[in-house]
Amino acid sequence: MQPHGLARVFVSLRNIMTKQALSTGKTFWSIFKGYWNSEKKWEARGLLFIVVLINFALVYLLVRFNSWQKEFFGMFETADYSQFWGAIGEFTVIAFIFIFLAAQSLYLQEMLRLRWRIWLTNVFLKGYQWPFDVLKAAHGSSIIDILVRPE
Repeated sequence: MQPHGLARVFVSLRNIMTKQALSTGKTFWSIFKGYWNSEKKWEARGLLFIVVLINFALVYLLVRFNSWQKEFFGMFETADYSQFWGAIGEFTVIAFIFIFLAAQSLYLQEMLRLRWRIWLTNVFLKGYQWPFDVLKAAHGSSIIDILVRPE
């Protein structure tokens, strides 16, 4: 049974958007996978692995902070102030480690982004370098270099 009227328009619009999304996804993947399989792949994979590990550690610290908060406010509810300074010291350690790891994670993420952009720039501008180099043309330089090559 075929949809009629407005439903038909929505179905065709959904089909068009799905095809465009798949096309965009394929284009993105073709650009994205190049870096992870390039000569810089181990450096990139190592940075990514470290960033993921740090983020797991940050999640652990957030869980630990949540349980600390439960204990801390429970201490006030029971009026047991004998552990107050110990709880403050524990919070200080958790906060210090969290801030340090969050800063490292941000730094490494930015480093990974910058290295990916440098790689991408070098790949896309490889064929547009002047003066023309015959060896580069033999190893996959741009057609522009071949066309504008001075005789």
